Amino acid sequence: QIIPHPDGQHLLALSNSPEAIFIVDMEEVLDNEYVENTRDIQTGYLSLPAVTSSQDEGERTRAMIGSGKMLLHPDQNRLFVSNFNTNSISIFDLSLGTYGREIAEIQSGGENPYAMTFSPDSNELIVSNFTGDINDSQANTTISIFDINPDSETVYTLLTQVVNK
Repeated sequence: QIIPHPDGQHLLALSNSPEAIFIVDMEEVLDNEYVENTRDIQTGYLSLPAVTSSQDEGERTRAMIGSGKMLLHPDQNRLFVSNFNTNSISIFDLSLGTYGREIAEIQSGGENPYAMTFSPDSNELIVSNFTGDINDSQANTTISIFDINPDSETVYTLLTQVVNK
């Protein structure tokens, strides 16, 4: 997945090997009539939880996906990244440091978080856990809803879940 950085000069490119968000300087990309393979134009990166061949937090799902999706908050500062195999969400503040800094990592409340969206008022993060809740080898997808209002006393905590049973 690739999304524009709020500074308008860079792109954020999600990578699974290594697990990171690469910062790509768009001034290094030439827009001309030639098709060119351009390498090593990343100017920085934001680290994500690493996944190894023996690592899959929680239940064994046999999926080696690493990071899933990125979602930029409407405040243009906070970036949310679902971490499929570590069952977590990384939260970055893009206004800190050169390109951003991780400010929190929260457990997703289920197995294999992937898709995310915001509530209409952007105060909650809604996360779809692909595998969800596993009981007696039956998988039930879950949707986790988190408080992400920075003015709230419960910021970055799980508010509720919807379970498909």
